[in-house]
Amino acid sequence: MLKKIIQKTIEKGKKEPKAVQCLWYSDVDYIALDVELVFKTRQGYEKENVATLNYKDFESQKELSEEAKRIGKVLAEKYNAEFYFPSPDEWSRDCPDWWNSKAAFKCEDCRTPIIQTDSEHTPKEVCYPCHLTREQNNRIKNAIPYDDGVSMCFYKNGEYKRVGYVSKFESFTISSFIKHKISNEELNSSISILSLDKNEIKNLKQELENKIDDKLKNYEKPIKEKRLSKLNTIRSINYKSIEYQFKGFFNETCNLIYSFNQAQEALEKGFEYRIFMKNGFTHRDDSILRFIHFVNKGDTNISEIFKRYREILSLSEIESTITKLIEIECLTRIQDNIFITEKGKSII
Repeated sequence: MLKKIIQKTIEKGKKEPKAVQCLWYSDVDYIALDVELVFKTRQGYEKENVATLNYKDFESQKELSEEAKRIGKVLAEKYNAEFYFPSPDEWSRDCPDWWNSKAAFKCEDCRTPIIQTDSEHTPKEVCYPCHLTREQNNRIKNAIPYDDGVSMCFYKNGEYKRVGYVSKFESFTISSFIKHKISNEELNSSISILSLDKNEIKNLKQELENKIDDKLKNYEKPIKEKRLSKLNTIRSINYKSIEYQFKGFFNETCNLIYSFNQAQEALEKGFEYRIFMKNGFTHRDDSILRFIHFVNKGDTNISEIFKRYREILSLSEIESTITKLIEIECLTRIQDNIFITEKGKSII
C-alpha cells in the first residue's frame, strides 16, 4: 500500500507538501482515517487525500491508528514535511487542519487542538472524549448507583464462559421463559445468580422450540434489496439443520433460534447457565473492578489502584470500596495485593 501511495503522489507532479496530516472521519457505521498532503498555494492552503484507512479493514482502532502513523511518517520524511496527527488515540475528536492547528482552541484537559462544538448540550472547553471522561469521573467520585449490566455465562467445573451481556435482564430473549425462577430474596442481594441446570435447560429448549415452530408456519424468505441499510441486512441462521434468513438485526424469530441453538450447545457440552445480576452497585465499584480485571489482568495492588484514582478518590474511599467488593466475593486480598474472583469477572 505504501509504495502505491508514494507512486501516486509522485505522479501528481505537484510541489512538495508542507505537511502530512492524519485526521479522523466518521459517519453512521463508518470510521476512517484520512492521510492527506498539505500544500501551500497563492490562495492559502489546500489538501489532497492520498489514503483512506477504513476501520472495518483492521482488527482494532489501535491497529488502524498505527498504520496511518506509519504511512504518514514515511511520507513526512520523504518530503521533509511536518507530520501532524493530533488525535491518534481518540477517533471522535474534531481536530482542525494542520494550517489552523496552531491558532486553534486547545482542549483544557488533553491540550489537543479542537474545533469547538456549537452544541448546547456539551461544553466548549473540552473535546468530546474528555467531556465523557469528566462525566465518568464525576459518577465515580459521587458513587452514583449503577446496577445496569447482566451477564449470562455457561458454567462447568468451576469455569465460566460468557455467552451474553445486556443492560437489563428483560433484554435477554429467554428472560420471559425463566423470570419465574427469580425470587424477591435473590434480587435483594448484592449479586443475584440465576442458575439453570440440565433439566431446566431441557425445558427451556422445548419452550423455545414450540414458539419457533409456531412462528415458522408463516415463514417467507426475505428478498434482498439493492438499497443497503441496517433494516435491509439479511441474517442467516441454522435451525434443525435448515438455513433460514431474516431481515434486520432485531428479528424475534431469529433471536429465538439463536437462543435455541445456545441451549442445545449447553446440553451437548454439559454446561449450566449462570446469569449474574447486580443490586446496590455504583459506578465506583464497577470502575475499580474493570481497572483490576481489564487493565491489570486481574491482579494488582493498593498503590496501583490509588495511582489510578488519586485525582478523584481518597485512600479511605478506595479502601472502603475494596472492602465492599471483598465482602460480596468479587475480590480477594492478600496484604496489599488485590485479585479479582470469577464472580467479579462475571458481572462486568
